Amino acid sequence: MDESAVSPQPEPRDPWRDIVGPCRRSESIGRVLGLSDAEVRRATESLELLAVVTDEGTTLYPDFQIHEGRVVDGLQQVLAILHTGIDDPWTWTQFLNVAVYDETEGRDVRWIEEMRAGRLEAVLNDARHTAWAWSS
Repeated sequence: MDESAVSPQPEPRDPWRDIVGPCRRSESIGRVLGLSDAEVRRATESLELLAVVTDEGTTLYPDFQIHEGRVVDGLQQVLAILHTGIDDPWTWTQFLNVAVYDETEGRDVRWIEEMRAGRLEAVLNDARHTAWAWSS
């Protein structure tokens, strides 16, 4: 069999791409929100914005945190709670944007979608429970 005729195997898909979804760089998130670079940095440091850093050192801002041209209400509160359990924005991203079964609701939910729908208290309650579990 001619080895050169064998098709290469496709590279495995990075699961984080599905978890994080589309992202923006600092300049782009600043344009969307009307913030300067310095304001984006301050918002990131104060957990008003969620930023993840790639292995290559690139800072990215997941689009899921923006709704109708502004940061989803309650994001800073949720991130502050999650921060008490673990200081890892990738883990916070997973908490916010991966569908989980909510026994109270009886359905799969993405916490970021619940926040967009105005159900912040449910998200805060689960964030407290999750942060406690992470810190144990």
